Amino acid sequence: MDNVDSQTSSTFKMMREQGIGLVATVLLVVGLFLPFVSALGFSVNYIETDDGKIVLAIAVFSAILFFLKRFAFAGIGGFVALGIAGYDVYQALPTRNQFITVDLELGAFIICFSAFGMVCVGLVGVIMKTRQRQLQPI
Repeated sequence: MDNVDSQTSSTFKMMREQGIGLVATVLLVVGLFLPFVSALGFSVNYIETDDGKIVLAIAVFSAILFFLKRFAFAGIGGFVALGIAGYDVYQALPTRNQFITVDLELGAFIICFSAFGMVCVGLVGVIMKTRQRQLQPI
């Protein structure tokens, strides 16, 4: 009986991780359409850049993987998206001089936060799946 309760609890937790992963992916897509950086009164959405289109493709692919409970690959997608967006944030940060100031906007923070969330959910999902396999009788 204990084994059945443990498997049910583990399956519920995996469904919870799947839902959190999908929410993180949706937040990533929303962040793509929000202003990423601003300078001289103008702002740029991340989706307008080539890197933004790549991150969108990664987000769609990761959403499919989270739906299929392939947490490891979805977490890798989050890691790649975090790397791409993090590099662009890093490039935007030192762009300050006496004439032009480039500021990070809400989209940059949402993209990085949700991509980091995807990585965390991917890792936790892999751990949960490993524990579930260990609980199954041979």
